[in-house]
Amino acid sequence: MPRLKGTEVLKRVRENPPWPHLKIIMVSGRATPDEMAHMMLDGANDYLAKPFSKTQLQARVKTALRLKDAQDRSDRLHRNLLYANQELEQMSTFGIAIWFMPAMPWCWRWPNSSPIATTRQAIT
Repeated sequence: MPRLKGTEVLKRVRENPPWPHLKIIMVSGRATPDEMAHMMLDGANDYLAKPFSKTQLQARVKTALRLKDAQDRSDRLHRNLLYANQELEQMSTFGIAIWFMPAMPWCWRWPNSSPIATTRQAIT
């Protein structure tokens, strides 16, 4: 790169990433093993030494995309759990308790009503 080194671009992008879970694969023909290690520590997800084959590049890109997809799925599940927890907290403020029973995943119970069985446990 004429004006900036790849490591400087890497550091700048990692300081303010344009989107979550951005994957960066560094490519160089002159990096030493120590420089490669520093790139990984500075935020590179992978490294390819020149010359490389089309198959190597495809494999690295596919691996990076699989990791990004897994991280995106994890974020979606986390948001869904936060939403579900908020819903449960709101229900508990309206006097609804959630009980776990071995025979049923969940059931609703209004306050001051008698328990259905002695084996259930409150999970709120």
